[in-house]
Amino acid sequence: MIYEYDLGSGKSESIYESDNDTGYFYITFDGNYIWMDDEGYKNMAMYFNKQSNSLDYTLYQLDRDGKLVAKRTIPDEEKIFSIMHGDSRRMFMFSFVNNRIVYIDKSNIEKGDIKELR
Repeated sequence: MIYEYDLGSGKSESIYESDNDTGYFYITFDGNYIWMDDEGYKNMAMYFNKQSNSLDYTLYQLDRDGKLVAKRTIPDEEKIFSIMHGDSRRMFMFSFVNNRIVYIDKSNIEKGDIKELR
């Protein structure tokens, strides 16, 4: 779950509940959207518990109110490591395929091509 916390009143309110049962995400805000991914959970599960058989990562894009805007699974074949949520235009990642930095255009996170940063 993601909670919104009001510093003035001290009250919190749930704004998003994930369909992912891990409940463990990296989360950032780029000024427009809330971005989450499950990279940390997948890495720990593979290393410690062997609970996850693949490193398919899921990216989530939420609006400021916690409504799911887009969701994308990046397949294990991309060999993604270290997702960096980037700026308002691009989400960066490191790919072990040819040891390269890649990105996805945030305006089309669901279907945009993964491109090499040049």
